[in-house]
Amino acid sequence: MLIKDALIKGNNNFNLLRVFLASLVVYYHSFALFEKNGYYDPVTHYLSVVSTGGLAVKSFFFLSGMLVTNSLFKNSSPVHFLQSRAKRILPGYWFVIFISCLIIGPILSSLKLHDYIYSPGVWDYFFNNLSFRTSYFLPGVFENSKYAFNGSIWTIPLEVKCYAVLLAISIMCRMTSNKISPLICILIIIMPLTPFRDWLFDSNNNPAVYMLAPCFSLGCIIALCRDYSIPNPIFPALALISAFFINDVTLKSYMICFPFCILILYFFSSKLSLKIKMKSDPSYGMYLWAFPIQQIIANYITTNLFLGFSLSITASLIIGRLSWNYIEKPFLKNKRAL
Repeated sequence: MLIKDALIKGNNNFNLLRVFLASLVVYYHSFALFEKNGYYDPVTHYLSVVSTGGLAVKSFFFLSGMLVTNSLFKNSSPVHFLQSRAKRILPGYWFVIFISCLIIGPILSSLKLHDYIYSPGVWDYFFNNLSFRTSYFLPGVFENSKYAFNGSIWTIPLEVKCYAVLLAISIMCRMTSNKISPLICILIIIMPLTPFRDWLFDSNNNPAVYMLAPCFSLGCIIALCRDYSIPNPIFPALALISAFFINDVTLKSYMICFPFCILILYFFSSKLSLKIKMKSDPSYGMYLWAFPIQQIIANYITTNLFLGFSLSITASLIIGRLSWNYIEKPFLKNKRAL
Protein backbone atom coordinates (compact mmCIF):
# COMPACT_ATOMS: atom_id res chain seq x y z
CA MET A 1 0.00 0.00 0.00
CA LEU A 2 1.19 3.50 -0.80
CA ILE A 3 1.75 5.80 2.15
CA LYS A 4 -0.71 8.36 0.78
CA ASP A 5 -3.38 5.65 0.61
CA ALA A 6 -2.62 4.50 4.14
CA LEU A 7 -3.14 8.07 5.35
CA ILE A 8 -6.71 8.10 4.07
CA LYS A 9 -8.88 7.74 7.19
CA GLY A 10 -10.90 4.79 5.88
CA ASN A 11 -7.74 2.84 5.09
CA ASN A 12 -6.22 2.90 8.55
CA ASN A 13 -7.14 2.24 12.15
CA PHE A 14 -5.16 5.01 13.81
CA ASN A 15 -7.92 5.62 16.37
CA LEU A 16 -7.39 2.10 17.68
CA LEU A 17 -3.63 2.61 17.50
CA ARG A 18 -3.84 5.72 19.65
CA VAL A 19 -5.98 3.94 22.25
CA PHE A 20 -3.45 1.09 22.23
CA LEU A 21 -0.58 3.55 22.79
CA ALA A 22 -2.44 5.39 25.56
CA SER A 23 -3.07 2.02 27.23
CA LEU A 24 0.65 1.26 27.10
CA VAL A 25 1.34 4.52 28.94
CA VAL A 26 -1.19 3.55 31.62
CA TYR A 27 0.42 0.10 31.83
CA TYR A 28 3.90 1.56 32.32
CA HIS A 29 2.82 4.10 34.94
CA SER A 30 1.16 1.29 36.89
CA PHE A 31 4.59 -0.04 37.86
CA ALA A 32 5.44 3.32 39.42
CA LEU A 33 2.16 3.98 41.20
CA PHE A 34 1.11 0.52 42.38
CA GLU A 35 2.96 -2.20 44.27
CA LYS A 36 5.11 -4.21 41.86
CA ASN A 37 5.29 -7.41 43.96
CA GLY A 38 8.16 -8.70 41.84
CA TYR A 39 6.65 -7.72 38.48
CA TYR A 40 8.36 -5.29 36.13
CA ASP A 41 7.99 -3.52 32.81
CA PRO A 42 9.40 -6.06 30.32
CA VAL A 43 10.50 -3.42 27.77
CA THR A 44 12.55 -1.58 30.38
CA HIS A 45 13.93 -4.84 31.74
CA TYR A 46 15.13 -6.25 28.43
CA LEU A 47 15.91 -3.13 26.40
CA SER A 48 17.01 -0.76 29.22
CA VAL A 49 17.14 2.43 27.14
CA VAL A 50 13.40 2.67 26.58
CA SER A 51 10.25 1.79 28.53
CA THR A 52 6.83 0.66 27.38
CA GLY A 53 5.44 4.11 28.12
CA GLY A 54 8.38 5.86 26.48
CA LEU A 55 8.00 3.78 23.33
CA ALA A 56 4.29 4.63 23.25
CA VAL A 57 4.94 8.37 23.63
CA LYS A 58 7.53 8.31 20.83
CA SER A 59 5.02 6.50 18.65
CA PHE A 60 2.48 9.23 19.43
CA PHE A 61 5.01 11.81 18.23
CA PHE A 62 5.72 9.79 15.08
CA LEU A 63 2.02 9.50 14.30
CA SER A 64 1.47 13.18 14.99
CA GLY A 65 4.35 14.24 12.73
CA MET A 66 3.05 12.07 9.91
CA LEU A 67 -0.59 13.17 10.13
CA VAL A 68 0.07 16.86 10.65
CA THR A 69 2.54 16.96 7.75
CA ASN A 70 -0.02 15.20 5.58
CA SER A 71 -2.55 17.84 6.62
CA LEU A 72 -0.14 20.54 5.43
CA PHE A 73 -0.14 18.88 2.00
CA LYS A 74 -3.88 19.45 1.80
CA ASN A 75 -3.88 22.99 3.17
CA SER A 76 -0.61 24.86 3.62
CA SER A 77 -2.23 27.97 5.12
CA PRO A 78 -0.45 28.91 8.39
CA VAL A 79 -3.73 30.28 9.77
CA HIS A 80 -5.53 27.01 9.04
CA PHE A 81 -2.67 25.06 10.59
CA LEU A 82 -2.73 27.10 13.79
CA GLN A 83 -6.50 26.90 14.07
CA SER A 84 -6.53 23.14 13.50
CA ARG A 85 -3.76 22.49 16.02
CA ALA A 86 -5.33 24.76 18.62
CA LYS A 87 -8.74 23.09 18.26
CA ARG A 88 -7.18 19.65 18.61
CA ILE A 89 -4.79 20.31 21.50
CA LEU A 90 -6.19 23.09 23.68
CA PRO A 91 -9.77 22.15 24.70
CA GLY A 92 -8.94 18.78 26.25
CA TYR A 93 -5.64 20.01 27.69
CA TRP A 94 -7.03 23.18 29.26
CA PHE A 95 -10.04 21.28 30.58
CA VAL A 96 -7.90 18.78 32.50
CA ILE A 97 -5.84 21.65 33.97
CA PHE A 98 -8.97 23.55 34.99
CA ILE A 99 -10.71 20.55 36.60
CA SER A 100 -7.50 19.42 38.30
CA CYS A 101 -6.84 22.79 39.92
CA LEU A 102 -10.31 23.99 40.79
CA ILE A 103 -12.30 20.83 41.48
CA ILE A 104 -10.14 17.77 42.16
CA GLY A 105 -7.44 19.75 43.98
CA PRO A 106 -9.72 21.34 46.61
CA ILE A 107 -11.48 18.02 47.23
CA LEU A 108 -8.30 15.96 47.72
CA SER A 109 -5.97 18.52 49.28
CA SER A 110 -5.09 18.19 52.95
CA LEU A 111 -5.25 22.00 53.14
CA LYS A 112 -8.37 23.86 54.11
CA LEU A 113 -10.23 25.32 51.14
CA HIS A 114 -9.19 28.89 51.97
CA ASP A 115 -5.53 27.90 52.35
CA TYR A 116 -5.65 25.88 49.14
CA ILE A 117 -7.20 28.66 47.07
CA TYR A 118 -4.69 31.21 48.33
CA SER A 119 -1.69 28.93 47.93
CA PRO A 120 0.72 30.21 45.22
CA GLY A 121 1.35 26.62 44.16
CA VAL A 122 -2.20 26.27 42.88
CA TRP A 123 -1.93 29.23 40.57
CA ASP A 124 1.59 28.35 39.51
CA TYR A 125 0.24 24.97 38.43
CA PHE A 126 -2.76 26.56 36.72
CA PHE A 127 -1.10 29.35 34.75
CA ASN A 128 2.18 27.58 34.04
CA ASN A 129 0.44 24.58 32.53
CA LEU A 130 -2.03 26.71 30.60
CA SER A 131 0.95 28.41 28.96
CA PHE A 132 2.83 25.14 28.35
CA ARG A 133 5.38 25.60 31.16
CA THR A 134 4.87 22.31 32.94
CA SER A 135 4.24 22.29 36.70
CA TYR A 136 3.67 18.99 38.45
CA PHE A 137 2.35 19.39 42.01
CA LEU A 138 -0.76 20.76 43.68
CA PRO A 139 -0.51 21.83 47.35
CA GLY A 140 -1.58 19.12 49.79
CA VAL A 141 -2.61 16.67 47.05
CA PHE A 142 -1.16 13.14 47.05
CA GLU A 143 1.32 14.08 49.77
CA ASN A 144 2.28 10.44 50.35
CA SER A 145 3.27 10.00 46.70
CA LYS A 146 6.64 11.02 45.31
CA TYR A 147 5.11 11.38 41.86
CA ALA A 148 3.41 14.33 40.20
CA PHE A 149 -0.30 15.03 40.26
CA ASN A 150 -0.23 14.49 36.50
CA GLY A 151 2.93 12.85 35.18
CA SER A 152 1.83 12.81 31.54
CA ILE A 153 1.27 16.42 30.58
CA TRP A 154 4.99 17.24 30.22
CA THR A 155 4.87 15.92 26.64
CA ILE A 156 2.21 18.39 25.46
CA PRO A 157 4.51 21.48 25.43
CA LEU A 158 7.11 19.45 23.55
CA GLU A 159 4.58 18.45 20.93
CA VAL A 160 3.54 22.09 20.57
CA LYS A 161 7.21 22.95 19.95
CA CYS A 162 7.29 20.34 17.20
CA TYR A 163 4.23 21.93 15.60
CA ALA A 164 5.91 25.34 15.73
CA VAL A 165 9.07 24.05 14.07
CA LEU A 166 7.05 22.23 11.40
CA LEU A 167 5.08 25.39 10.63
CA ALA A 168 8.31 27.39 10.38
CA ILE A 169 9.75 24.78 7.99
CA SER A 170 6.57 24.87 5.91
CA ILE A 171 6.69 28.66 5.59
CA MET A 172 10.39 28.52 4.73
CA CYS A 173 9.76 25.94 2.01
CA ARG A 174 7.02 28.05 0.45
CA MET A 175 9.51 30.91 0.15
CA THR A 176 12.40 28.79 -1.12
CA SER A 177 12.50 25.16 -2.19
CA ASN A 178 10.48 22.16 -1.09
CA LYS A 179 13.75 20.20 -0.92
CA ILE A 180 14.63 22.05 2.29
CA SER A 181 11.87 20.36 4.28
CA PRO A 182 13.18 16.76 4.22
CA LEU A 183 16.74 18.00 4.74
CA ILE A 184 15.77 19.82 7.94
CA CYS A 185 13.84 16.76 9.13
CA ILE A 186 16.90 14.59 8.53
CA LEU A 187 19.05 17.06 10.47
CA ILE A 188 16.64 16.88 13.40
CA ILE A 189 16.66 13.09 13.23
CA ILE A 190 20.45 12.81 13.39
CA MET A 191 20.95 15.61 15.91
CA PRO A 192 21.08 13.28 18.96
CA LEU A 193 24.12 11.65 17.32
CA THR A 194 25.93 14.97 17.15
CA PRO A 195 27.41 17.39 19.71
CA PHE A 196 24.29 19.54 19.14
CA ARG A 197 22.00 17.12 20.99
CA ASP A 198 21.42 19.76 23.69
CA TRP A 199 19.60 21.93 21.17
CA LEU A 200 16.66 19.56 21.37
CA PHE A 201 14.11 20.02 24.11
CA ASP A 202 15.69 21.96 26.93
CA SER A 203 19.18 20.42 26.90
CA ASN A 204 17.94 17.06 28.11
CA ASN A 205 20.29 14.07 27.91
CA ASN A 206 17.55 11.52 28.57
CA PRO A 207 16.67 9.50 25.43
CA ALA A 208 13.06 9.46 26.65
CA VAL A 209 13.08 13.17 25.85
CA TYR A 210 15.65 13.82 23.12
CA MET A 211 14.25 11.05 20.88
CA LEU A 212 10.82 12.71 20.68
CA ALA A 213 11.77 15.28 18.04
CA PRO A 214 13.50 12.68 15.82
CA CYS A 215 10.43 10.44 15.99
CA PHE A 216 8.20 13.39 15.08
CA SER A 217 10.56 14.18 12.18
CA LEU A 218 10.49 10.55 11.03
CA GLY A 219 6.72 10.88 10.78
CA CYS A 220 7.16 14.06 8.74
CA ILE A 221 9.52 12.30 6.32
CA ILE A 222 7.13 9.36 5.94
CA ALA A 223 4.39 11.83 4.99
CA LEU A 224 6.75 13.60 2.56
CA CYS A 225 7.39 10.22 0.92
CA ARG A 226 3.67 9.72 0.47
CA ASP A 227 4.01 8.43 -3.11
CA TYR A 228 6.12 5.47 -1.96
CA SER A 229 4.97 2.18 -0.47
CA ILE A 230 5.02 1.48 3.26
CA PRO A 231 8.32 -0.29 3.99
CA ASN A 232 8.28 -4.08 4.14
CA PRO A 233 7.94 -5.08 7.83
CA ILE A 234 10.79 -7.60 7.57
CA PHE A 235 13.46 -4.89 7.54
CA PRO A 236 12.25 -2.89 10.59
CA ALA A 237 11.68 -6.19 12.42
CA LEU A 238 15.30 -7.21 11.77
CA ALA A 239 16.48 -3.75 12.87
CA LEU A 240 14.48 -4.10 16.07
CA ILE A 241 16.07 -7.47 16.80
CA SER A 242 19.53 -6.02 16.22
CA ALA A 243 18.92 -3.54 19.06
CA PHE A 244 19.51 -6.36 21.54
CA PHE A 245 23.15 -6.49 20.43
CA ILE A 246 23.87 -2.73 20.57
CA ASN A 247 25.36 -1.12 23.66
CA ASP A 248 25.43 2.56 22.69
CA VAL A 249 22.41 4.22 24.35
CA THR A 250 21.57 6.65 21.54
CA LEU A 251 22.06 4.20 18.68
CA LYS A 252 20.07 1.55 20.53
CA SER A 253 17.25 4.06 21.05
CA TYR A 254 17.12 4.65 17.28
CA MET A 255 17.13 0.94 16.52
CA ILE A 256 14.17 0.39 18.83
CA CYS A 257 12.00 3.46 18.26
CA PHE A 258 12.23 3.92 14.49
CA PRO A 259 11.53 0.28 13.51
CA PHE A 260 8.68 0.12 16.02
CA CYS A 261 7.10 3.22 14.45
CA ILE A 262 7.31 1.70 10.97
CA LEU A 263 5.87 -1.60 12.19
CA ILE A 264 2.83 0.02 13.81
CA LEU A 265 2.24 2.05 10.64
CA TYR A 266 2.29 -1.16 8.63
CA PHE A 267 0.05 -3.13 10.98
CA PHE A 268 -2.55 -0.44 11.65
CA SER A 269 -2.85 0.19 7.90
CA SER A 270 -3.46 -3.49 7.20
CA LYS A 271 -6.83 -5.13 6.51
CA LEU A 272 -6.43 -7.16 9.68
CA SER A 273 -6.47 -4.08 11.92
CA LEU A 274 -9.57 -2.71 10.18
CA LYS A 275 -11.63 -5.57 11.61
CA ILE A 276 -11.83 -3.62 14.89
CA LYS A 277 -12.66 -0.18 13.56
CA MET A 278 -13.08 2.67 16.05
CA LYS A 279 -15.16 5.66 15.03
CA SER A 280 -14.33 7.83 18.05
CA ASP A 281 -10.93 8.81 19.41
CA PRO A 282 -10.85 8.77 23.22
CA SER A 283 -7.05 8.43 23.32
CA TYR A 284 -6.18 12.08 24.01
CA GLY A 285 -8.54 12.24 26.97
CA MET A 286 -7.23 8.86 28.15
CA TYR A 287 -3.68 10.12 28.01
CA LEU A 288 -4.43 13.40 29.81
CA TRP A 289 -6.57 11.90 32.57
CA ALA A 290 -4.99 8.51 33.22
CA PHE A 291 -2.20 9.61 35.57
CA PRO A 292 -4.46 11.56 37.99
CA ILE A 293 -6.89 8.64 37.87
CA GLN A 294 -4.09 6.23 38.74
CA GLN A 295 -2.96 8.49 41.57
CA ILE A 296 -6.47 8.58 43.02
CA ILE A 297 -6.80 4.80 42.78
CA ALA A 298 -3.36 4.20 44.32
CA ASN A 299 -3.90 6.67 47.16
CA TYR A 300 -7.54 5.94 48.02
CA ILE A 301 -8.64 2.57 46.62
CA THR A 302 -5.93 -0.03 46.09
CA THR A 303 -2.21 -0.44 45.53
CA ASN A 304 -2.60 -3.88 43.94
CA LEU A 305 -0.89 -3.80 40.54
CA PHE A 306 -3.40 -5.82 38.53
CA LEU A 307 -6.54 -4.38 40.13
CA GLY A 308 -5.13 -0.88 39.96
CA PHE A 309 -4.24 -1.24 36.29
CA SER A 310 -7.66 -2.70 35.45
CA LEU A 311 -9.50 0.09 37.24
CA SER A 312 -7.21 2.71 35.68
CA ILE A 313 -7.73 1.49 32.12
CA THR A 314 -11.50 1.27 32.58
CA ALA A 315 -11.86 4.70 34.19
CA SER A 316 -9.48 6.48 31.81
CA LEU A 317 -11.22 4.96 28.78
CA ILE A 318 -14.63 6.12 30.06
CA ILE A 319 -13.38 9.63 30.84
CA GLY A 320 -11.48 9.71 27.56
CA ARG A 321 -14.69 8.92 25.73
CA LEU A 322 -16.56 11.65 27.63
CA SER A 323 -13.75 14.10 26.90
CA TRP A 324 -13.95 13.25 23.21
CA ASN A 325 -17.73 13.55 22.96
CA TYR A 326 -18.28 16.67 25.05
CA ILE A 327 -14.99 18.62 25.08
CA GLU A 328 -12.85 17.79 22.04
CA LYS A 329 -15.32 16.78 19.33
CA PRO A 330 -17.49 19.94 19.52
CA PHE A 331 -14.42 22.02 18.63
CA LEU A 332 -13.59 19.70 15.75
CA LYS A 333 -17.05 19.27 14.24
CA ASN A 334 -16.23 21.70 11.42
CA LYS A 335 -12.74 20.32 10.96
CA ARG A 336 -11.37 16.95 10.11
CA ALA A 337 -9.73 15.53 13.24
CA LEU A 338 -6.22 14.21 12.83
